[in-house]
Amino acid sequence: MADGDWGPLEPQLEGEETPRPGSRAKQGKIVVQPGQPLQFTDVVDVDTPNVRAASIRRTIGETLTAYKEAARKLLEGKYAAQRDLAPPHMQGPCSIFVLRCHDGIFVRYDLVSQGDAKTRCAELDTPLSEVAPQFSEGVIHFPKDPNTYVPSSSGPEIILNITDAAGGGY
Repeated sequence: MADGDWGPLEPQLEGEETPRPGSRAKQGKIVVQPGQPLQFTDVVDVDTPNVRAASIRRTIGETLTAYKEAARKLLEGKYAAQRDLAPPHMQGPCSIFVLRCHDGIFVRYDLVSQGDAKTRCAELDTPLSEVAPQFSEGVIHFPKDPNTYVPSSSGPEIILNITDAAGGGY
């Protein structure tokens, strides 16, 4: 969201880059700003961890972290010549945010320029159709009915014009 306040959307978060014994669940707000990595504010430890969020961390979070590490090793070794062809999140350090909604899973990769890369996992009882546009700067949409869906005007636009060689319009 442009103002960065998720209001009632305050997921319980799990995770660090590598799981630590006794690591604690956290709860806080997520700040989403266009062109910027996700920011986490008002983060506090939670005494009673969300078992389902911890399950996401152990399964999906650890799998994506292992996948990212394997890709990094391949791009530094065997496939170093193809490194520039790989997506940015495989070329350098990145944080992974996994959000399990009641109808699917949303994964976001943010490049890390300073600090440590982390894998964070959360769960919201919200459909992907509401979450995806907010976390993807309006680029990704999962409409319930694609035939009648009209995206909001807050996302990116492509405008095409036809002009002649002299710069005039047709």
